[in-house]
Amino acid sequence: MPENGGSIWLGILIGIGVSVGGLLASVALMAGGGAFLLMGFGLTQLLWVIPLYLYFASQGQKETGKGILIVAGLVCLLNASCWGYFMSGRVRIGG
Repeated sequence: MPENGGSIWLGILIGIGVSVGGLLASVALMAGGGAFLLMGFGLTQLLWVIPLYLYFASQGQKETGKGILIVAGLVCLLNASCWGYFMSGRVRIGG
């Protein structure tokens, strides 16, 4: 790994931070009719993941960009699996 290549762990920390921030923003926007942001959080995170990756890649810190992409992939898979379980009909809300 080159000395200026960044750090995957730094990218993971940045990815976790922006994912938590995006989730909190989605929850805050739900009051104004933004429930679709929470439902599609795995996809709406592309709004900040792609620019972050491109920024770090342009700065020569591709390892940091990889860490951000790792977290984005895990968040997307977690979101999809949770919604898949919810939509399977095994979860009953309200009785």
